[in-house]
Amino acid sequence: MSTFDRYILRRFWHVFVVSFIAMMGLYIVIDAFNNIDNFFNEGDSGTLGVMGTMARFYLFRSSMFFDTIGGIVSVTAVTVVLSLILRHGELNPVLSAGIPTYRLLFPLLWGMVMVSAIMVINKELIIPRIADELQIEAGKSGDEDEPVEPVWDFATMVQISGDRLFPARNAMTRPDFVLPTPEFVDNPTALSGSEAIFLPADENRPRSGWLIKEAEPSFDKLKLTLKKAGRATITRGSAADEIFIATEIDFDRLYRPNKTVDFISTPELIRRIKSPAYDVLSVRENSLYLHQRFTQPILNILLLFLILPLIVRREARGLVVSMCLSGLMQGVVFGTAQACLWLAGIEVIGPDLAAWGPVIVTGGLATWCWPMLRT
Repeated sequence: MSTFDRYILRRFWHVFVVSFIAMMGLYIVIDAFNNIDNFFNEGDSGTLGVMGTMARFYLFRSSMFFDTIGGIVSVTAVTVVLSLILRHGELNPVLSAGIPTYRLLFPLLWGMVMVSAIMVINKELIIPRIADELQIEAGKSGDEDEPVEPVWDFATMVQISGDRLFPARNAMTRPDFVLPTPEFVDNPTALSGSEAIFLPADENRPRSGWLIKEAEPSFDKLKLTLKKAGRATITRGSAADEIFIATEIDFDRLYRPNKTVDFISTPELIRRIKSPAYDVLSVRENSLYLHQRFTQPILNILLLFLILPLIVRREARGLVVSMCLSGLMQGVVFGTAQACLWLAGIEVIGPDLAAWGPVIVTGGLATWCWPMLRT
């Protein structure tokens, strides 16, 4: 990497870091202003304690904020760097030395790739580990209960519902499991209890599921059929009044099911897509999220190839006009992405086309605009 490449790369990171800190600071100011009462109402250790709670809250939020706007900030940094190069007349000596304009791509491309790599690490390793903290509302401790959203386990056709859910300890109060006929029981049976704890699969437990405490009816009184599916799904717990129901429907499926997908890793997302326990709509949404995780880094890099010929272009009428044209094209790409998501939501197009459509459009626009590049 030449001295000029390192110079452009340093400028890219300078603009990126400053822009991210500025946007993160603006987000903290606005969000803290709206939730300041919640922080003080829940806090009981004075002003310093509240400040510590807020610092912890927004420290975890910064990871999710970076995942949301990291791509936008990187594209903004590229636009600013190219504009500064033209504004200060630094491109003319480079062209006079016989160096082609596309050499500007190398350091900027390195910067975009590094940002994408950091975003992948953040998405796959950091966010899943702090998912519980990210779902806590401002000023809350995380021990609050949430209403249960009833769902079906389509692998066993067991309906799962309850009263309140405690995500901090994977518990559900007053659980209610409706067993299907004739796979499990001869007559429709509602299996209830005082509390249910979700237990993940481990070495001693090959299948995950819910452990119902103080089950009613008890396992001895439960009239199970002799079918293999029912016997494999419903087993006796360690205590006499406990029943274990094997299922892949975990606690987060009963708690904000449309939002928890942002907090899971790609292997977990693939597992949910392959699982027969989830309904068709959930599988479709998860497939869309999976495709987007692969297309987002590609889309960010293609935007670099689109921005360069629009800002550094032949017969440009001015830097402001070029930046406005670049912003317009980025708006077209953003509008295309939102339109594809909307069409996928109403099932006009598939999840794969909804995710890859903006990539195809951006690649086509970049190819069309590339001859405008000033060399």
